[in-house]
Amino acid sequence: MLHYSLVLVLFIFSFGCGPAFDHKKEQPNKSSREKEKSNQKVEEDQGGEFDCSGETLNFDSKEIKTCLEWVEGPRVGEESPFRLKLDLSEGDTASLPELEVKLWMPDHGHGSSPVEVVEEEQGFLVKKVYFIMPGFWEVHIAIDGEEKVLRVDL
Repeated sequence: MLHYSLVLVLFIFSFGCGPAFDHKKEQPNKSSREKEKSNQKVEEDQGGEFDCSGETLNFDSKEIKTCLEWVEGPRVGEESPFRLKLDLSEGDTASLPELEVKLWMPDHGHGSSPVEVVEEEQGFLVKKVYFIMPGFWEVHIAIDGEEKVLRVDL
């Protein structure tokens, strides 16, 4: 019986899903990072400004500028909803484009559960975003088929 227990323990340590989370590892100063992002502006081609306190992604083929702002998070094991604000080119403001969001952990070859996308006046609210373990994640965001990837390290 002891032999089987030892084999099981060795198996778990050998094939575990990634490194253990190191609570002593230095984390970036979020307050200074948030201050830095709050000052960020995305310039429009016409010279106007699109306020963005988060990550910016430009979808060139659709002439759409986006701003990803975390409502809560990102964090491990808890919901991390975010808003995707859109700055559409002139004439495209009548309807929102089609949005697809997928979470993927490339180092481990798996994703997370599907997210929920809710239309809002200036874009989308993406809910049920769960990073199920610490590590390197990709948030794949596709607008009308054009995909961009935001990398998140938790």
